[in-house]
Amino acid sequence: MADEIVRNPGIYLRHRVIELFGVDAKLLDDRHAIEEKLSNVTKTLNLIIWNIFTHKFSLGVTSLAVISDSHIAIHTWPEYGYVHLDVITCSEKANWDLLMPTIEQEFAPKHTRYKNLDY
Repeated sequence: MADEIVRNPGIYLRHRVIELFGVDAKLLDDRHAIEEKLSNVTKTLNLIIWNIFTHKFSLGVTSLAVISDSHIAIHTWPEYGYVHLDVITCSEKANWDLLMPTIEQEFAPKHTRYKNLDY
């Protein structure tokens, strides 16, 4: 069973895994700033936020936006200037063309890397 290929039963899903490098450490350790940036990215995608859950670690922040059509998660490592974002939605109305420009504007990374995992 584990090696069997299982296909999506026709559900529309768009999924982006995004890495940001060289982001300001102070920003990445600020709970409220990360929540604001998460909210801005979500609104730019034209998605509805139901709730935001955030945990501030001794160093770094994890923030999750539960949206009407799935979730967006941000994990930060200030000591490395690194951000990992996971954006997944089944909304066909999401404005994907604005995702990367908005993230780059919000976080000002020196380098970015992303992977599309559409199903």
